[in-house]
Amino acid sequence: MKKAILSILTILILGTTMSAQIVRNLYHTAKIGEINDVYFDIPNAYEIKVHGSNNILIHSKVSISSCNENIVNTYTDSLKRYDIIEEVSETEVKLYANDKIRKSFSTAALYCSEDVFTTIYIPEEFNIIDNTFIQRPSEIEEATSSKNEEFFVYSPSMHKKVTVSGVELAEK
Repeated sequence: MKKAILSILTILILGTTMSAQIVRNLYHTAKIGEINDVYFDIPNAYEIKVHGSNNILIHSKVSISSCNENIVNTYTDSLKRYDIIEEVSETEVKLYANDKIRKSFSTAALYCSEDVFTTIYIPEEFNIIDNTFIQRPSEIEEATSSKNEEFFVYSPSMHKKVTVSGVELAEK
C-alpha cells in the first residue's frame, strides 16, 4: 500500500513539474535595394550568415518553457515581443527588436522561461564591419577586399576579441 501511494505521489509531482516547450519560428525580410549601410540592434544572441539573395532575412527561433499556448500567442502575436522593426532612410537601414528589454514573464502558477536565437542572413556583397553593422563596399573597396567569412556569431555575454574579415573587434 505504501509503495502504491508513494508511486502515485511521485507521478503527480513529476507530472506537475514537467512542462512542455513551445517553439515559434518567426521570420522578417528586409528589402534593402541600393542602400549600403545596415545597422542591427537585437538584444539576444544571434549569428550572421551570408546567402545569395538581395534581401536580408531574419529568422528568430523562440523557445518558451513552462507556459501555456495562450500566453505565448499573446506575446508573439498581440504584443509583438519578437518582431523586428525596420527604419529605412535614403542612406541606411536600421533593424531593431520591437521589445529591446525583454523582462521575464509568468503566470499565477508558473515562471515562463524563454530562449531566443536569431540568424541574420545577409547578401554576399556586404561586409561584416562589427556585430551591429554591415556595409556594402564601394567599387574601389570591392577590388581590394577579400570575401566575407561564412558566419559571425554574437552573444551579449561574450567578452573577447573576435576577428572578422581581418578586422579585430572588441566585444562589449
